[in-house]
Amino acid sequence: MKMILKCLFVLVFWGMVLGIHPESNGQTKGSPPVIRFAWAQDKIRQGNDWRIYISATDPDGDMLRIFCRIDQPGGSIYRPDIIQIKKGLEGQLDGYLVLRTYSQQDLFQVSLTLTLIIADGAGNESRPVMVPLTINGEKMRTPPADQAPPNVEKLLSRRLGYIGIDLERRERKGAGI
Repeated sequence: MKMILKCLFVLVFWGMVLGIHPESNGQTKGSPPVIRFAWAQDKIRQGNDWRIYISATDPDGDMLRIFCRIDQPGGSIYRPDIIQIKKGLEGQLDGYLVLRTYSQQDLFQVSLTLTLIIADGAGNESRPVMVPLTINGEKMRTPPADQAPPNVEKLLSRRLGYIGIDLERRERKGAGI
């Protein structure tokens, strides 16, 4: 029974990510959300919260969810996470997401890629944005001012939510570690 529920969840999730929505009969209405800016430090220390700064707009003002998926070489992908967009931010979204890197395992030199997709109420989705990370001992820093869109520095200080994925070390097959 648990296996059937897991399979159903995975099918529904990927159907949403890939834009398969039974109620829409394959047609979406309105405009998709647009991720204008996404930045995250590419190297951090284990135990630090990894901040992913993001700015997105939706002309229809109906952004609903942020889909988060982590891929890590050497193992199966993590369970995806879905973050609900807070009321009042459905048309203009500026802030940061947080991924906690605390773990009982040593994550030094673990590399991963976070993929973000924003979906709206009409079933439209933004283009995916992929952000790499290596856990290697670097100090945290904020986004460079020249990479941020104009007039969003203050808004990027708003926490949008936590990515509920627990990291673990996944060794490459044949690595012998």
